[in-house]
Parts: sequence; C-alpha cells; structure tokens
Amino acid sequence: MLLLYCKYLRHLSNKTTFWVIIDTVIGEGAFKDCTSLESIDIPNSVTEIDGYAFGGCTSLESIGIPNSVTEIGEVAFEDCTSLKSIHSTIEKVDGVVIEGDAFNGI
Repeated sequence: MLLLYCKYLRHLSNKTTFWVIIDTVIGEGAFKDCTSLESIDIPNSVTEIDGYAFGGCTSLESIGIPNSVTEIGEVAFEDCTSLKSIHSTIEKVDGVVIEGDAFNGI
C-alpha cells in the first residue's frame, strides 16, 4: 500500500492532489486496499490508470472517469465489491484500452 493513511481516505476528487498521481498517471497499486474509499472523481489531467490502482477498495461505490483517460490497466478496480456506478465522460471508445480483468471481482 502506497498511502500510509489511506484507511482514513473516503473521497478522491478533482480538488484532491496526492503524490501518487504522477503527471498524468495513477500509478500501479496507488490506492490499493484503501478500504474506506467510497468515491473517486478522477482528475481531468489523468490519461492512464495503472494495474491494481484501486484494487481491494471494498467500500468504493462510485467512480467518475473523465474523457482524458485512454487506458485502464489490468485489474485496476479488482475486488471493488461495493461498486454501484461508473460515471464517464468518455465519448469515443476508439483508442481507449481497457485491459483484461480491469473490473475483476465486481
């Protein structure tokens, strides 16, 4: 787990900045096992969500993915068992890569 205190993190939004979002990428395992995280509104600057980025976020209910995202890595949202909605502004799927099992265990 990259964030030492992510067990207290409940919401991630465009107004929140973390060192794990490097340039335009949410790195591999960045928020893995942040079990209190309930919602994500991914910043517009992000183009890639690496593997296991939100894996094991068992309280995660809602994800907002902007149209800037062109790649979602393998098992990026694995075992997000409470996930109820994915809101996206992606208008075109041509060129968007969603790797195998990106949403495994949901």
